[in-house]
Amino acid sequence: MANSPLNCPYCDAERCGSSDEYECGMFSDGRTPKCYERQITKLEDEKALLSMTVTALDKNKNKLQSRIAELEARNTEYLEALQEIHNKAHDLSTGPTVPDGFWELREIAGGCL
Repeated sequence: MANSPLNCPYCDAERCGSSDEYECGMFSDGRTPKCYERQITKLEDEKALLSMTVTALDKNKNKLQSRIAELEARNTEYLEALQEIHNKAHDLSTGPTVPDGFWELREIAGGCL
């Protein structure tokens, strides 16, 4: 039997009506239903992997946001401590008229603020 353009290129089965599927199960683009099933399975696997990746990224995002909040709180504490050192050193110093260690400490703390 001669291969007609309307028949399956592999087994010469005829098309099913006006669809792109042949009687043998082959589609006109050369793929069988099994090919499509495998492609669907692969896409489902990739979707699951993407979902797991998004979940992991969300988890890491939450950890990072928590860590940033901790560091910001610690930074605030350090700045408050520097301000207190600056103020106490200013009160105890004889400077700037007669510079002393407290005045120097005050300048160092002030430079960090």
